[in-house]
Amino acid sequence: MLILEIINKSLYYLKLKHIYYLFLYRYIKYKYKDPEYIKKVLNDKQLFLITSTGRTGTVLFSKMLNNVNGSYIVHEPLFQETKYHRLSMENPKFSYSFLKDFRLKEMVYRIEKNNCNRYGEINSCLRRNIKELKELFPSMKIIHIVRDGRQIVSSVLNRNTFLKGDIYYNLQPSSCIVDKQTWSKFNRFEKITYLWAAENKYMRENSDLTIRFEDIISNYKYFKKNILDILELELDYHTWERFTKKKINKTKQIKINTKFSEWSDKQKEFFKLHCSNEMKQYGYAN
Repeated sequence: MLILEIINKSLYYLKLKHIYYLFLYRYIKYKYKDPEYIKKVLNDKQLFLITSTGRTGTVLFSKMLNNVNGSYIVHEPLFQETKYHRLSMENPKFSYSFLKDFRLKEMVYRIEKNNCNRYGEINSCLRRNIKELKELFPSMKIIHIVRDGRQIVSSVLNRNTFLKGDIYYNLQPSSCIVDKQTWSKFNRFEKITYLWAAENKYMRENSDLTIRFEDIISNYKYFKKNILDILELELDYHTWERFTKKKINKTKQIKINTKFSEWSDKQKEFFKLHCSNEMKQYGYAN
């Protein structure tokens, strides 16, 4: 173990990230042998998760909640974390082994290096792991943030999702998400749209609570009731206001105008067909 630690530090200072994390994660995986110790640490820190499809202010909320005294809250802390989300989407059996063999140990490793009373993650990449997290930690609070699907699809279209070089390029979701033949016929817009509904449905059905992004950033009382009070955290109005006035992780315009008003009739019809039921669940008008 000492040798691995020395290698880790050397690689880190040499800025060889891929090799550094390869050794670090291997070290973490074999450092923690006692599952009861892992459970105790995470239960003692009242582990919680706020998750979403992404593009829902997760960076903003992680920065905001880290202003709560005694809390240690991280945003997608793993190196290339989206890779693990993809693996969980393609193979549901991966999720449980991923959590047990590595991910929970990684949380404990980070907690041990930080003096905190509460540990939480605001992490969209863990959205396909929430069912297993609840089985392992029944008292764990899991909050699902949803945002109007039209806004999400428009935002994701302006990123590299499903384009060559993206981690999700050639993604083949499990049959429990979508039939392989159906998926193969979808174009990029249709894949993004279909997964907005499928991913939010999964989170809604396996989380403790679903809350709307638009209400969290516009109404402090809603934010306090549905996040602070649920997680037993305290954050004053002025701090909330200071953060919600900022625009963090802004989408860079890399493609043509992708706003809903610019969608074709065919695209709007596809969205209505696959997303209208889920949109109604959250009170969004079609």
